[in-house]
Amino acid sequence: MSVRKRAWTTRGGAAKTAWVVDYVDQHGKRHIETFQRKKEADAREAKAKVDVGKGIHIAPSESITVAEAAANWLNRVKADGRERSTLRQYETHVHLHIAPRIGRIKLAKLTTAKIEEFRNSLLDQNEGLSRPLARKVLTSLKSLLRQAKYTHLAIEVSIGRRHA
Repeated sequence: MSVRKRAWTTRGGAAKTAWVVDYVDQHGKRHIETFQRKKEADAREAKAKVDVGKGIHIAPSESITVAEAAANWLNRVKADGRERSTLRQYETHVHLHIAPRIGRIKLAKLTTAKIEEFRNSLLDQNEGLSRPLARKVLTSLKSLLRQAKYTHLAIEVSIGRRHA
């Protein structure tokens, strides 16, 4: 794995630079990712190195979206024989709250910060949910991330009870 700086000149003569992370995954496939800042490239290289070492790395280009992970999770819940009312509640969480807000994000691009934004949007004063419902939706998101092996992103995110 390596991080290197790449510089080039555009047709208009403007100088451009980028930081490139170049690595081979656990399957022997080469990946190249480009970042504007060295700090981002170094962080990506470190994460990729750990994930490749564990054999769990998935390149962003091959990652499924949150919506696809949610569909897989709902199918798993259905196959596990959960109560119809529970399944209906999970489907509501996915279709009304999770998929519209963060469904298009690829799991490999999902960050703790994006989950915090999602959490905050659930509690937004203008269009937010009640705290108990927001907590249930966040719990559903954490459950689908656990099944997709991305639970580490949401482990610190929670909705506490409001004290009066």
